[in-house]
Amino acid sequence: MQVRKFVVKTIEEGWLEIYKELGENPVILSIKEINGAFEILAAKSVNIDNQILSDNKFQDKKLFGRFINFLGGVGSGKTTTLAKIAALLKFERGKKVAVLSLDLFKVGSIDALRNFCNLMQIPCIPVKSSGEFSKLEKSLGTYDHILVDYPSNMLEIPEIPDIYTSLNDKETLLILSADKRESVIYSEVEAFSVLGV
Repeated sequence: MQVRKFVVKTIEEGWLEIYKELGENPVILSIKEINGAFEILAAKSVNIDNQILSDNKFQDKKLFGRFINFLGGVGSGKTTTLAKIAALLKFERGKKVAVLSLDLFKVGSIDALRNFCNLMQIPCIPVKSSGEFSKLEKSLGTYDHILVDYPSNMLEIPEIPDIYTSLNDKETLLILSADKRESVIYSEVEAFSVLGV
């Protein structure tokens, strides 16, 4: 794997340089803001990564929902997946993106998401109640996509499934961790199936 360090003024400039030098499917290893510049470590994908990407055709998938919901169990990678898809939508597809987080229960979860969003210059808004969500929904009219991060225990918190089911024009991604036992994965799929996922 060929690793390169890019120091750029903006994230957009970084993406352009990375794609120019490393090709279409680079792996972003880290992004740090240092003295008003961004230091991005990126690597060129090895052939197996390119084969996997082309086989599952994620790059060609049209994310159609205005609200893109990220559901999954503890440690499934919801926040990381959300950040990667936010970057794809903003930098590769030129979409205007906002992030809402209903995951305010796990210590530090909103902080990690807010850091990702700040680096990408995308608004990250914590939402504490369905009333707050209703007010926000109206103010987000200019965004192409609103990515919504849900807590893993959302089914145990009465207001949160209500918010999910109230959304129109939505798409839902159930994030599953491949390193969990098969029985855990099946139980997560079964639990979230009550939402029609």
